[in-house]
Amino acid sequence: MADLKLTSSRALAVAILSWFCVSADSIGHAAMGGAATLLKIDVTSPANGSSRLWQGQVAYSITAAYDGKSTRFGEIQPNDVVLETRYVSDVAMASKVGRMLPTALNTISQSNCAGCHDFEAGGAGPSYAAIGARYSGTPAAAATLALHITRGSSGVWGSSAMPPHPDVTAAQARVAADWIIGHGNDAGVHYYLGNTGSFRMIPAERPGPRAGIVATAFYTGPLRPGDTHRTGTGADRVVVMGLAHH
Repeated sequence: MADLKLTSSRALAVAILSWFCVSADSIGHAAMGGAATLLKIDVTSPANGSSRLWQGQVAYSITAAYDGKSTRFGEIQPNDVVLETRYVSDVAMASKVGRMLPTALNTISQSNCAGCHDFEAGGAGPSYAAIGARYSGTPAAAATLALHITRGSSGVWGSSAMPPHPDVTAAQARVAADWIIGHGNDAGVHYYLGNTGSFRMIPAERPGPRAGIVATAFYTGPLRPGDTHRTGTGADRVVVMGLAHH
């Protein structure tokens, strides 16, 4: 009987997720207007409503098409796509998760930051999570970090040097610095650069039986004059239910 209840619960959750994604897609077509139809984003894997083990790696693939160009043919660069994964304690809350990419992520994805920094893993430079953890709550840290972004720095994280970024304006650098310090170490939200890769099923708390991950794809590449949309039509969001280890 317990197995039957669990199966019924999951069937109901999958039905809710399917309705949500179809409804969101229809609303997006109607509400975003003509400019948004230039952009179409599809998360082709994992499947919406699928289940994965908590702390497990999940391979993802995203197809983005904008203004006659597509990632399928290499016309849109992989780093023009960002995937956000957000933990929810109940997958029924997925419809309440907004579709708004922080402005800082546009700057990060379009610069050469990814050559040295990852969102969570260490590389040639520290991760954004590590930077956020170090400077969180430190007065004037954002202003200092913004200067490091534009002018470069050395000796701050060991012997490695950070090159200057003349292509990043002072305003963009400050927005990026504010985000890194304020949200780079957010336990419930994670970001992944590229139209293919893998994300980890990370719960922000001890997950219940209806907890899951809402994965939303965004386009961060160049836009036509007057266009401001980073989300468009298509299946740009999937919800993955978490499974506990037994």
